[in-house]
Amino acid sequence: MMRKLSAWLLGLLVATAVSACCGSVSCECDDTLEDAIYFQFNLADSLGATGFRSADVDTVVVVRYPYVDPLVQLPPNAPVVPNDTTRIIRSRALTAKPIVLNTTAPFTAGGGRKLDAYKYQLYVVRHFPGTATPPETIFYSLDSITLAGRFLGDGCCTCYQNEGKKLRVTRAEKPSTTGTIVDVTTAQNEEPKPVVLSR
Repeated sequence: MMRKLSAWLLGLLVATAVSACCGSVSCECDDTLEDAIYFQFNLADSLGATGFRSADVDTVVVVRYPYVDPLVQLPPNAPVVPNDTTRIIRSRALTAKPIVLNTTAPFTAGGGRKLDAYKYQLYVVRHFPGTATPPETIFYSLDSITLAGRFLGDGCCTCYQNEGKKLRVTRAEKPSTTGTIVDVTTAQNEEPKPVVLSR
């Protein structure tokens, strides 16, 4: 009986010590953007062959398509997940800022599906002021998104940390295997590496 009481008191003492430690520490993970991918348009060469003017990228249309693995045979009655479209309108002063693509931005989370459960298309319209040339719509396909990460804990807090972010970027209307695989993985506490889109 004394043995059980001693074990119970020891367990209570340990639990109290741990809760006192964790109770005095605020748990702020700030991990909501760990898997986010950032895009910027090449404004540095706005007058050259590969850049954009601010007016070309002040409105960006983003379309999200559910990714379906071509090797997986879906049942005939599988529910169809719809495409989502959003238009991002920015002031000229903000066109140099990155556009954030995340599980919850610019779209809402879709039934627990993460960023890598979709493929995306970005549309911008390039203008030719002072000429008779009609505007040109430029497409970027963003697919084959792969994310790697893990949860790290210190006994009181458990936070998510991304350890790998890659995607394929194709300057084309439809996804293609000829696109460029871009690795935007960053080390902990590093600034995000944006994907720079040129025309």
